[in-house]
Amino acid sequence: MPRIPLVLAALLALAAAAPAWAQPQALLIQNSAPWGANAWQAELNLAGIPFDQYTFQDMANVNINLYDVVITSSVQGGQYNQVQMQNHATYESYIQSGGVVIWSGCTQSNETPYPDPPFGGTNQYGGDSNNVVVDPTHDLLAGVANPISGSSASHNFFVNVPQDAEVLARHSQNQNPILYVLYEGMGMLIASGHTWEYGWGNNQDAGIVLANAVNFAWNFDPCAGVDLDGDGWTDCDDDCDDQDPAIHPGADEICDDGIDQNCDGRTDEYADEDGDGFSNCDGDCDDYDALAFPGGVEACDFSDNDCNGWVDDGFDTDGDGWTTCEGDCDDDDALIFPGAAEECNGVDDDCDGVIDEQTDDDHDGWTVCQGDCNDNDPDTFPGAPELCDEVDNDCDEAVPANETYDGDGDGFVECLDC
Repeated sequence: MPRIPLVLAALLALAAAAPAWAQPQALLIQNSAPWGANAWQAELNLAGIPFDQYTFQDMANVNINLYDVVITSSVQGGQYNQVQMQNHATYESYIQSGGVVIWSGCTQSNETPYPDPPFGGTNQYGGDSNNVVVDPTHDLLAGVANPISGSSASHNFFVNVPQDAEVLARHSQNQNPILYVLYEGMGMLIASGHTWEYGWGNNQDAGIVLANAVNFAWNFDPCAGVDLDGDGWTDCDDDCDDQDPAIHPGADEICDDGIDQNCDGRTDEYADEDGDGFSNCDGDCDDYDALAFPGGVEACDFSDNDCNGWVDDGFDTDGDGWTTCEGDCDDDDALIFPGAAEECNGVDDDCDGVIDEQTDDDHDGWTVCQGDCNDNDPDTFPGAPELCDEVDNDCDEAVPANETYDGDGDGFVECLDC
């Protein structure tokens, strides 16, 4: 959430995943204890945070989703507490969609029922004479004394809290939680078992805790690393089920389970993305290619058009491992394919477009199939005159002796030695 006076751009970017705020502001709910409301008003004004204030009687006509933070002030009457508990479903939905609730318990023994917090937990009256042990390293309690002491330090405590709650303060004698933070969905609940406005030991500590709570709640980012199922996706990344690591954008769809694994809003196992009449669960092996589906016609396109597990099958009729779409120039002859050895048979065996045995690369008038034993040497062909070069120039498979014989051993063969 933005810190005043930051611009609203960051807030609007979260609008799809968080409550639809009319403007960044807080909602203060209070009834019978004006000094409690005054304490929150002072802190909100000091932080520069605009707010609306309503009583519980007004709540039926108030849309809390228009607010960043909802604060329930302490020390109210039993009727107020009862209505607060009746609003649990509203608070829980608001929190899960990205809102923050600063929730307060009552502090007077005669104020019944004691309000229990949203998401479970039981609040109980605890008397006036016990200290509170706090975690001063947490932002909510930074700067307060540890332990906090005083007759009003621990009016109330929680008998139990939700399993995932981060407990920040406990009753010094029975170790019951008094203050905790709970992250649910995209939002946050900050719950205090006793009075926010004066129960934290003395006026100085109470002022610090209130200021910390306002800042901590106001600057809460519902998209900051809240990946509940550890799949690398959060609600802000469009994870449609952050309790299941197998469900997130881009996940593989599973057939016949009726679940939208990839979070596109449909159970895609029955979708037909390419409009060819077949879904993945119907056996479509490529639901993004309208030419690929069970029973499709194979084409020379390097695709498995009929979804039988073979690419371009039916186009290698001679079984030489090459299809016509891969360059086999005669798919009825297993000896003809790209890279095959050329034979003197008047056929383009290697499919390079040239009948290689009929070429005369050295332009001596003779081809390999005509007996040219070296078609890269124009001095070598059948009937060519022998040269003193130790080469079979006439292609009779023999090199004349005078081209290889050095009788005196002077390094010169007979045809060169005078």
